[in-house]
Amino acid sequence: VLARHGAIEGWPGKKPVEQQLWQLTEMLTPAKDIQKYNQAMMDIGATVCTRSKPNCAQCPVAIDCKAQLSGRQTEYPGKKPKKSIPEKFAWLLVIEDEHLVHLEKRPPVGIWGGLWCFPQFAERAELDAYIKDKQLKMTSQQELVGFRHTFSHFHLDIQPVLVRVSGISNNQIMEQSSALWYNLSHPP
Repeated sequence: VLARHGAIEGWPGKKPVEQQLWQLTEMLTPAKDIQKYNQAMMDIGATVCTRSKPNCAQCPVAIDCKAQLSGRQTEYPGKKPKKSIPEKFAWLLVIEDEHLVHLEKRPPVGIWGGLWCFPQFAERAELDAYIKDKQLKMTSQQELVGFRHTFSHFHLDIQPVLVRVSGISNNQIMEQSSALWYNLSHPP
């Protein structure tokens, strides 16, 4: 009510805005019947001067309400600014041999801790080095459509790369305890 009546710009959670609201409060609060005044302010805020649909025609203080006089009632009080969420990027390597896909167990802590996932890399060069190091017999390679996964504290932009291989039975990658070839024809 006070932010709208005084046309005080900004989000009330910010210190300068809060200070302006306190100054207005101290100026308008009567010396007597404070409880009645506070109850009236709460009732006006709950029933008349609501955030999304203020009913200025029913407001007992509309005559000198700065927001109403300027036609900007819905701009007050200011909204909480949205937090900027950091963005991260990852390359996911999807290795497929007919009906099998390669998965690696993630470390027990951190993002997707302990889950079986596609190998993840920060740089494309790391992904390419991984393919070379594992001596994969590639039959094709294709960048798939990228997508974004949003966590509570950051966005992860993911670029999957599908690599089709052949002859995994001769590949050392199967012998790692932290890796497996998942048969897509089996139920999860």
